[in-house]
Amino acid sequence: ASGTAALLEIAAALSHYEGVLKRTIVFVAFSGEEEGLLGSAYFVKNAPFPLSQVVCMINLDMVGRMKDKRLIIGGAGTAKEWKNILNSVNRHFQFRLKLTASGFGPSDHASFYKKRIPVLHFFTGVHRDYHKPSDTWSKIRYRETAQIARFVTCVAATVSQNTRLLSYVYLPPRRSLRARQGNRPYFGIVPEYGEEGKGLVVGAVQKGSPAEKAGMKGGDVIVEMDGKRVRNIYDFARLLYGKKPGDKVKVVVLRKEKRLLLTVTLGKK
Repeated sequence: ASGTAALLEIAAALSHYEGVLKRTIVFVAFSGEEEGLLGSAYFVKNAPFPLSQVVCMINLDMVGRMKDKRLIIGGAGTAKEWKNILNSVNRHFQFRLKLTASGFGPSDHASFYKKRIPVLHFFTGVHRDYHKPSDTWSKIRYRETAQIARFVTCVAATVSQNTRLLSYVYLPPRRSLRARQGNRPYFGIVPEYGEEGKGLVVGAVQKGSPAEKAGMKGGDVIVEMDGKRVRNIYDFARLLYGKKPGDKVKVVVLRKEKRLLLTVTLGKK
C-alpha cells in the first residue's frame, strides 16, 4: 500500500497550492491491477471528463522500499518534456534516477498511455518479500517514501502550473512476454526492472525454485543463456520460452563482477 499512502500525502500537500495551479489534479486509487488493469481500464472508458483534457497520468506502484536513493521512473520517453522536468526537480532531491522510456508495462499507467496520454510510473524495485505475507509495514522505508511523495508533488505542480499540453510521444510496446500455452518452463526469479542493456538483474529468487537449486542469488545479473547474450528481460523471456520443463540450461551470471556458470533444470509452471 506504499503507492496509496504516497497518493494521500501528495493530495494533502497539493491542497495547499490552491490558487497557484492552473489545472485540476484528480487523485484515483485503482483496484484489479493484477487481474489485468481492470480498474484503470474501466476508468479510461468511463472517465467523468474528456480524456482529451488530460495532460498526463502519474502512477505510483511499489514506492516503499527504496535503496541507495535509487528511483526508477518509467514513461520518461512518453512526452518530450519529461526528462527536463524530472532532472530539474531532481536537483533538489539528488535521487539516483533510472529513467526508462516506454509507457507500456504491467501497471495502471499503461491504460492511459494507450489513450495517447503521457505517463510516468514511479517504482523502487522488487524485493525478496514481493507478493509474500512477509511484505509487512515494518519493512517500509518511511523517510524515503516521503521524499518520493515530495518529488511527485513537485512534478505534478510543475505540470499543473503550465497551461500547455505535454508533447505526447508514441513508443511501440515491446514484444509480449507471455509464454505459449501448454507446458510452460519455470525458472523462479523475480526480475528487477529499470536496467537496460547490461543484463537481467535478479531482484529475488523464489524459494525451492530451479534457480535457487542451481545456486542463483538475488543481485545476480544474468548476461548469457545457452551461449546467447541476455541484455534485458525481453532477451531472457525469448530464450526461456523456447525451452520446455526438464531442459537444462547453462546460465552465466555476474556476481560482484565475477562470472559464474550455473546449470538450471527448468521446472513446470
